[in-house]
Amino acid sequence: MTNQDQSATVRHNLPTGASENKTQKGAQDRPCQTPIFDSIGLSVRKYLHALCRLHHLVFNGMFKGIAKKAKSLALLGWAVTGCSPLPEGIHPVGNFKTKEYLGTWYEIARLDHRFERNVERVSAHYTLRPDGTLGVLNRGFRTTDSVWKSAQGKARFVGSTDTAHLEVSFFGPFYSSYVVFGLDSAAYQYAFVCGPDRKYLWLLSRTPQVSDSLRNKFVQESQALGFDTTGLIWTKQDSVQGP
Repeated sequence: MTNQDQSATVRHNLPTGASENKTQKGAQDRPCQTPIFDSIGLSVRKYLHALCRLHHLVFNGMFKGIAKKAKSLALLGWAVTGCSPLPEGIHPVGNFKTKEYLGTWYEIARLDHRFERNVERVSAHYTLRPDGTLGVLNRGFRTTDSVWKSAQGKARFVGSTDTAHLEVSFFGPFYSSYVVFGLDSAAYQYAFVCGPDRKYLWLLSRTPQVSDSLRNKFVQESQALGFDTTGLIWTKQDSVQGP
């Protein structure tokens, strides 16, 4: 038997335990990379990735939900859209006297919105607060369940206090434009009010009923400024009193 044959015989006749020990030692020196571990690791990574996306969608959805809710609260300030712009071509009344504007106003007409749907006998009451802002209390009678609803908020001037461009908040830090663009400057008996765009429009009066001439004046002036008055709702104001 040659030396080469003897070496081969020795290799093939090594004790089984020695071969296994060498294999185990080699396995200990290398990271475990079995197919099971790889699939679990991949699943974990996919899970974490999906979880991050889920959190993003949830919190993004919450923010959008808050913003949507804020916007849906408008009504002379029932709504808060988070900004206080002037609609293009709309000019707020100048030489505005805050004290003359305080007190109760009745909603005579409005453009339709979901937040005021099925609401009648709407009024807004303004008071002067110690810090110079205005307190706002809006009330209305919801006909679907015969319940009086109310909302309290605050209003502040966007610029000078003698210019009737205010912003109103009923929801935390969110504010919406409140622009008086028409006013009985002699006696403060009626006011034409809009919001941040031409989707918001109101006719307010010191009395629950107004003359046909005032109705016509409101419609004509609003149309001339680009408001779609075909969608006006004439608010019912009857003898039913609130609580």
